[in-house]
Amino acid sequence: MNKLTMTGEMRLANHQHPVYTLLNTQYLSMRPIVEQIGLNWAAQKKVLLDDYEVRLFGTLIIEDRKIIQPPSIYPLKINELQSINIDIPVEVAVFHGDELPEDTVFIRAKTVFMYILRIDLDEASHNSAPNALENIYQMQEELTAAIHNYEINGVAVKNPGVQS
Repeated sequence: MNKLTMTGEMRLANHQHPVYTLLNTQYLSMRPIVEQIGLNWAAQKKVLLDDYEVRLFGTLIIEDRKIIQPPSIYPLKINELQSINIDIPVEVAVFHGDELPEDTVFIRAKTVFMYILRIDLDEASHNSAPNALENIYQMQEELTAAIHNYEINGVAVKNPGVQS
């Protein structure tokens, strides 16, 4: 059976988040990130389990130490898992480690910034912490500038003074 194992850390807005690896793909637990940003976890969990989001982010959930691919009308974009029928929840791995994240959703690490860019500030304003919207806006501005610089100049350099 495949194992989802903690293999490192990723820094996001001055917080370290564990990185988990499954089949050479890195994942992050989204609940701590959503709570760090200041958004309502229940609302964001619902978003992350939407059919399109499951496909876009490669969403996985954890149930009884088992890593589950949630049902989706779209095929997963992970080569090793594409043969799995995803009309029903399917166990793809077991969690390997001591500290089991509770009530969380995992997404591919490379899609976390896309998740941040896709946060609708108008929608988030209804159920988020007071300073969350400004923090999200600042992160979205920094990410947009990085994408622009990469497309125009072929490289994006992180400004050490900028907190993301």
